[in-house]
Amino acid sequence: MEKQSYLKPALSHPLSVILPTSEQTLLLRACLHSDESARQAWEEWQSHRNRLRNGFIGDHRSGRKLRPLLFNALRCHGVEIDKESQTYLRSAYLREELRSKIFRRICRQILLLLKNEDIPAIVLKGTALAETVYDSPVLRHCHDIELLIRNEDISRAASLLASLRFRRVSQKPKPGSNFKLDHESGLPLELHSALFQADS
Repeated sequence: MEKQSYLKPALSHPLSVILPTSEQTLLLRACLHSDESARQAWEEWQSHRNRLRNGFIGDHRSGRKLRPLLFNALRCHGVEIDKESQTYLRSAYLREELRSKIFRRICRQILLLLKNEDIPAIVLKGTALAETVYDSPVLRHCHDIELLIRNEDISRAASLLASLRFRRVSQKPKPGSNFKLDHESGLPLELHSALFQADS
């Protein structure tokens, strides 16, 4: 019993950092649940915020990363929201839609270039999730592109990517490390030669 009482407070702080707050949980439910469950979660979130006289979604950091997903979910479920929040969420969705088009165009150029040069590549992390798990890539914000390629192809790939207006950020990497480049638009690209980076 003493051991358990010691572990509980020791874990409470790390878990409080990792796990969503009650407000974040309601927003996630509004985004991910279906129909009535999503509607109830949104109404409960609004009711809580209105009691605090702060019901505008744009005033809350917890909702910023969820804006396109939240707008899409509320629209699909026919949930009525105040005009200010609706305008804010719609604008965020449209911005992400435009950004996603640019992101996907650059990503497509990269993959076509590597394919034409017979350099196999696997798309990793957020970009892969956006294209395979989400209903639309717009709903999953991606701030960089990460690719897994063979170690012997990294230097050649980095040189070829200069034709797409990428510049090197890191020098020639050691085996198993990442090679970083930046597009002229500011979009980062990381080339990985291994899924896990082992410390030497």
